Amino acid sequence: MKLIGIFLILTVISGCASTDYKKNLEQATNCSELPKNTGFVALKNDKKIDFDIGGKKSNCININGKTKSFYASFKVEESANFLLINANQNVVMSGSSYFMPVLYAVSDKGTLKEVNYIAEMKTSKLIPVRYYTYHYDLRHVSGTKFLVSTDASKVGDIISFEYVNSYDLVSQNSADMPLSPGGVINVTPITKLSPDNIL
Repeated sequence: MKLIGIFLILTVISGCASTDYKKNLEQATNCSELPKNTGFVALKNDKKIDFDIGGKKSNCININGKTKSFYASFKVEESANFLLINANQNVVMSGSSYFMPVLYAVSDKGTLKEVNYIAEMKTSKLIPVRYYTYHYDLRHVSGTKFLVSTDASKVGDIISFEYVNSYDLVSQNSADMPLSPGGVINVTPITKLSPDNIL
């Protein structure tokens, strides 16, 4: 049983190590000033969708004319009142990093307006993957199109990443790690907050 656990851990670590987000961003070209009109992934309420922001097929953008960033874009149903974004710790053999998402509402003209999260939760799985869950209130946000990127000016900054130990889900630790230009996230639009979708 221990050998299976070790194999799973090594598989997770080696799998995550295959994406060099920093290198991908350095090599990214033809970044737009506005998000592409096409490519907004349609999300259904209570259905979780994964995005690898900074992966091979990622788009890049110069948000507000600043440094280029990777992004993913999607649209939600009009009945979606809240949005949950899980952002995973990037686990690699040479060290971990963290993609801190920034959510923008996209207007009909393609302009961006940042949407601040209303809550942040720190979570661990029973394998060494830790993530933060961000909760957003969409009830006073106009439109149904959104874009997730990160603050390019903070990429490389060292943060104190706090997490709950996966072996007991109670003890808390923290580790210093740099902010990454990319990472794996999943997004879930929901109609109402409940204990089932908060935890």
